[in-house]
Amino acid sequence: LGMVLFVLLSALLYGFLDPTFGLDSQSLAAFAGLAVGLVVTLLAFCVPLALAYARSAIPFSVQALPGTLAVGLACVLLTRLTDFHPGYLYGLVITFVVARELSVAVEGKAMAIATGGTLVVAVVAWFGLLWVAPLTPTQGDPGLALIALQTALVMALVAGVELTVFGMLPLRFLPGEKVFRWNRRAWAALFSFGLFGFVHVLINPRSGYLADTTRTPMV
Repeated sequence: LGMVLFVLLSALLYGFLDPTFGLDSQSLAAFAGLAVGLVVTLLAFCVPLALAYARSAIPFSVQALPGTLAVGLACVLLTRLTDFHPGYLYGLVITFVVARELSVAVEGKAMAIATGGTLVVAVVAWFGLLWVAPLTPTQGDPGLALIALQTALVMALVAGVELTVFGMLPLRFLPGEKVFRWNRRAWAALFSFGLFGFVHVLINPRSGYLADTTRTPMV
């Protein structure tokens, strides 16, 4: 129950990436979509890790990361200050705690597969957005179900891309450091694909799904 509440709280926080988020039915539908998209992203990242640890007979437990709420708040503030849409977010709000230190091969490979899983989900979400785009009415507001679906797809896309880009930074407290130590080619491939998606889809909205004529300054 605590884990569910933490995910819902994270989704609520990321709802404020949208300046129009408030107390209305459309915002409630967007909140539901954010929660679903966040859960899908977490499953894409965590399930490969759980399977890898289980195959290696490594005891583990699931743990929420309360510090990510502070990171999430910083992302919301940064998004508002730079007027960058769809915004910055840090989707890795749950992790695994293992009972003993893992080898570089086991941990690095598991982190690489987990990150690859989030990228696959992001690509599927990208095509999903292209599929649902014609369903948006030309006049009037879209239905609540469509808002929830589009928001879930956007969440999965943005979280998958940004988790890969920032998560693959070779810093000690991030997954990228484990992958970098295990296989630098795998690390370079994941980071390159994530960076391409970040620049092509998010920073350059003219070629992305936002259909916006504005550009966010690269800095």
